[in-house]
Amino acid sequence: MPVYFSDNFGKVLKTSEEGLKNDIEKLDDIADNKELFQIYSKWDGTEPLTCAFKIANDERWMQMSVARDESGQYDLFVFGDITECKKECFELEDKIRKAEEESMTKSQFLSRMSHEIRTQMNGIISMLSLAQKQCKEDEQVVEYLGKAENLSHYLLSIINDILDLSRIEAGKLELEEKPMDLLSVAVGGATSLSLPLCPMTQTLMR
Repeated sequence: MPVYFSDNFGKVLKTSEEGLKNDIEKLDDIADNKELFQIYSKWDGTEPLTCAFKIANDERWMQMSVARDESGQYDLFVFGDITECKKECFELEDKIRKAEEESMTKSQFLSRMSHEIRTQMNGIISMLSLAQKQCKEDEQVVEYLGKAENLSHYLLSIINDILDLSRIEAGKLELEEKPMDLLSVAVGGATSLSLPLCPMTQTLMR
């Protein structure tokens, strides 16, 4: 089978044309992973073969493309330098890795802070509930304490949403379908917004 090489083949791939002519298995001497011939020998020739590899004892990357002619008697090898493309890929992979690490750090921080705040909010809600039971005689105080408790529950729901965000980023959140009372949500929001100003705030606004 005739074998042809371009003028700079030996210089670029650091191999001998005569060596490849006599023994195609010497393809393994070109690549750093010593697997080029194995890849080529397993190829059935029905589709073009493409393989990227690092040159042995060199920092350059090459791409080997092989295509079989219509007669099935000849294989055309084309080698191209993809070093710059590989550098860009490695840089992008490094940026993605750093971004994932930063995202994980942010998620861990949010999770820790949310847990700490949620613990305190649960304590506040419990204290408000106890205060309501102790102030049953004063309806206005009970009303204010009730609205404060509703606002605390709303703030707690925001904290839980932050925790859910960290779970989403960690891939640990499971969706649950269940009925929801939109009317009670709307009424609760309207009640929170209708909270009157305290005397101190009214004095400052005048």
